[in-house]
Amino acid sequence: LWVTDANGCRRVAGPVQLTEKTLENPAITVEAQTPMCSGQQAILRLSITSGYTITWFKDNKIISGETTRQLVVTVNGNYKSKIELAGCSDESKPVSIIFKPSPPAVIQAQGALTFCAGGNVKLQAITDNGNYRYQWFRNGQPIANATGSFYFAGESGRYSLVVSSIDISG
Repeated sequence: LWVTDANGCRRVAGPVQLTEKTLENPAITVEAQTPMCSGQQAILRLSITSGYTITWFKDNKIISGETTRQLVVTVNGNYKSKIELAGCSDESKPVSIIFKPSPPAVIQAQGALTFCAGGNVKLQAITDNGNYRYQWFRNGQPIANATGSFYFAGESGRYSLVVSSIDISG
């Protein structure tokens, strides 16, 4: 590098060391159950080493407080990240996260919740007109062959129901 002063005199300035910084590609991978349904979560991971300043975005708005290589999401949106190191920055490509709605279901007892020994009560799944699979549970355990939209409960316990869409496309 030559330096020229106001008198026209020139001289060589000392050597200058330049360093080019190369950032890693901030690609996002998604870890989630398939299909992704409402009430579940997806984990977004950045495939970079540590040392970067990380900013996450949902629908182009900063997600406050999220600065690690992993982001847990539970709502639909377009997610991306920005990484910074030594004054350089890069953004990931956006990832679209869509959670499918869960089938609506309510358990309705068609009779008294207290019954005599040897009796029972019909439990009915109240859902919309979708195409569903049913699994009834007693005290958190699946009941064998209890896979219809109703179940005759003849034992005391806490009954619950998992309703799953048969057609999960779209």
